[in-house]
Amino acid sequence: MSETKTNSGKARLIEVTMLESELAEALGVPVSTVKRLRYEGEIPYVQIGRGRPIYLAESIISWLKRKEVRDTDNGMAKDNGEYF
Repeated sequence: MSETKTNSGKARLIEVTMLESELAEALGVPVSTVKRLRYEGEIPYVQIGRGRPIYLAESIISWLKRKEVRDTDNGMAKDNGEYF
């Protein structure tokens, strides 16, 4: 495999994945929140062997869309039937 193809494949993979710190920054939350969501099985991630977990951008976008809250109750946000 040529060096160009290797770098190209690596670059494409980096474009579509994030580390915990990058995801936390993108979501505007502490890294501890991302870790908690992962431990609770709430957020999708990939882990190869004992390596660090990585987050696929496409899966995170789908997850966010499922978490989307619509304003249906006089301006009050609702999550699972409870106001917060």
